[in-house]
Amino acid sequence: MSLLFIPFLLLNTFGGIVSGIWLIWVGNWSALLWGLGIGISLPFLLAFLLAPSLIVAMPAIYFTEKGLKSLALPFLFIAGSWTYVLMVYVSIAIFLFFLSQLLAHTSSSDLLMTLLWSYSTAVAPWTYMAHKEQSDGGHFAAFFAQLFCLGLAIAIYFSGARLVGWLYWELPGMSFLMDWIS
Repeated sequence: MSLLFIPFLLLNTFGGIVSGIWLIWVGNWSALLWGLGIGISLPFLLAFLLAPSLIVAMPAIYFTEKGLKSLALPFLFIAGSWTYVLMVYVSIAIFLFFLSQLLAHTSSSDLLMTLLWSYSTAVAPWTYMAHKEQSDGGHFAAFFAQLFCLGLAIAIYFSGARLVGWLYWELPGMSFLMDWIS
């Protein structure tokens, strides 16, 4: 099982450094500064955005303490679902934001490094927040974010703009979110 974590350890350790150096090399200071700003500020915004899941989890805690675990399950499901839906939308928004800065005639190495920078920027806040938690739930959520972002980067790399266009138009609310961000 620990062999599964080695690629993520290498990707998380060196992905941001390598793609950050590449951004400096090609002179894309805008993406570098945006990525650093997002990586630093997003944990604070996410703490605010995750508050509804904590409110929904309060009845689950009450029911669990009273021994009514079956009544706690729907609340736990809703609270957990909110976290993962938020994780997916934030990660996709970060990928779309950085990919929108690429020109249509860029090389595959530009796309690869942009995807690596997007991965690092999207995963960093979740990993930081999991590092601060005492429970295993946060670490599991961070691993899910890493797995999702890696799968998203691979899918975008091999499908090109088709997947990006589909995500933008077909995911509920994504086009509104991206128009609001840019």
